[in-house]
Amino acid sequence: MIADTSLQRHAIRTLLLEAGYPVIATLATDGCTTWALEDRRVSLWIVDLEDANNREFLLESLPDLSQAPVLYGLGKAPARNTPDYSRWQRRLLTNLKTFISVTPKEIANQPKGQGKVLPWPLKPASRQRMRHILADEAWVLGASLGGPEAVKVFLDCLPEDLPVAFIYAQHIDRAFSQVLAATIARHSPFDVVTAGDGQPLHQGEVLLASVEQAMDIDDNQRVRLLGRAWSGPYSPSIDEVMALTRLAWPVSGAIIFSGMGEDGLVEAGHYRQQGLPVWTQSLDSAVSDVMPGAIQSAGFSDFSGTPEQLAQQLVNRIARQTAVKGEKCPA
Repeated sequence: MIADTSLQRHAIRTLLLEAGYPVIATLATDGCTTWALEDRRVSLWIVDLEDANNREFLLESLPDLSQAPVLYGLGKAPARNTPDYSRWQRRLLTNLKTFISVTPKEIANQPKGQGKVLPWPLKPASRQRMRHILADEAWVLGASLGGPEAVKVFLDCLPEDLPVAFIYAQHIDRAFSQVLAATIARHSPFDVVTAGDGQPLHQGEVLLASVEQAMDIDDNQRVRLLGRAWSGPYSPSIDEVMALTRLAWPVSGAIIFSGMGEDGLVEAGHYRQQGLPVWTQSLDSAVSDVMPGAIQSAGFSDFSGTPEQLAQQLVNRIARQTAVKGEKCPA
């Protein structure tokens, strides 16, 4: 665990130990040596930094040195024995369960690995050739609080040559954009790319929607950065990303993962009207069920499941579409 204040380090360490989780190291940023960050015993890094210089250091160093996932953005620990502390405690422990599915006693002997890759029933194209094919099907992945963990599990489960691309709209502070990209890319067969002006979207790519400025997709299905902020209170706006995606790709869909607020709800209604699929993460598997719950309550969700189930649903859907086009499964 890494934090830049002794009080925050003490609060997180105490909570972890009380819950039965082994803590290998409690570090300030000046203790983050290469040797410490490369420690292979680490199953998860918990990072909470207030100082911008310390945060930049970790953003650049940690993803390159450690294979363990990173949990960040917990917020300052409130005083104990307060309602705010109880909520902070519950959020931290819920996030831990997302990353570490075994009980604390089993953690020490649990081998690290990626999610189970689902079988792709059709004859795959080569990865190199796939990466040069422009996407003719694009899905929006929308998420807020608790989203990076769920989206990572979803992507890790997808087969390498699934003929689809994603535009990922994650509510996040711009300072954590690099960590988000590195976290999502680790173990995933998909290439994670940041939005650049004039950039096309290929099969096998996850395009990260820019936090700093809104974007559009032109008539040639290329990204156009608009030089203005996203509309509404969220950056990026999931509603805006869903709108530009359905207008640019006739074959498209959206999956709404864990998150606060109701971003994506308006466009989910438009998707419904046009017969485009909208899926949601199951409420019991989400760190925050507000965002997927709003879409489910409005009757706009066609399917709901865990990240693994959502991945299986997408594989099955594309397999049916491909079979209808005349491609056959290998003998």
